[in-house]
This record gives sequence, structure tokens and C-alpha cells, in this order.
Amino acid sequence: MGDKAFVISNDMTIAACYLFWILMVAPKSGVDLPANLQNCLDRMKAMPSVIRAFAEEGLS
Repeated sequence: MGDKAFVISNDMTIAACYLFWILMVAPKSGVDLPANLQNCLDRMKAMPSVIRAFAEEGLS
């Protein structure tokens, strides 16, 4: 990731969307996320579209 906001670039891509799912389930499997990946997950969780989707799915 380097200094990019998302996995490939500073823009959301399909790769970032897939990474989001992986980062969501990794801790449930006992995987500790490195700081840069946790920050990426936190940024994505704060996106209005993600907040809305979580609310619609009862995940908020």
C-alpha cells in the first residue's frame, strides 16, 4: 500500500472492495491487522456508502 489510501491507488477500486471484506473477517480468524491495513479498514468503514450498506444489512 505504501502511502496510498487504498490497495492500488488513492481511489477506490474493486481490489479495495475485496480487501475490505478480507480485512473485516481476518480478525475473526485470529489475524492481527498491521496498522496500515487497520487504517485502510477504518477509512472504508467511515465512507457514507459503507455506513449506509451496514445500516441496511443490520450490521451497524
